[in-house]
Amino acid sequence: MSSDDGLVDQMMAAMLSNDPDVVLEMYADDCKVSDPAMQLSGKAGLRQAVEYFFAAFHMESIEVDEVVKNGPTLIIRSSWSVVHKGEYLGVPPSGKTFDTWNIMWLIVRDGKIISDTSVWDAGELRRLEE
Repeated sequence: MSSDDGLVDQMMAAMLSNDPDVVLEMYADDCKVSDPAMQLSGKAGLRQAVEYFFAAFHMESIEVDEVVKNGPTLIIRSSWSVVHKGEYLGVPPSGKTFDTWNIMWLIVRDGKIISDTSVWDAGELRRLEE
């Protein structure tokens, strides 16, 4: 197992922990994080985003579908099963489990994530409103 495989496994375990502190340990203090809904810098901003996410979703399972490595860049495509337990992007909690996918484009320095651009299929969340 390469150190990159270890980082991928560590990230998936951190997400499955449903614990913001475990996820935050993966990131450098000066990290930058963005997705279609937000852009933030540093662990204080990241903490707010991760706490909001875990208040809304309980990760049930994650399957890594593909990993691409190029220098300090690591791209992880994964499939998730989550329980929607709290408000997220204006969608009230449904208590339903749904499957979705995520792509994380990470830049790693000294074993810590310094940049994370992530996209996930929030369309599945919107379908819960129907």
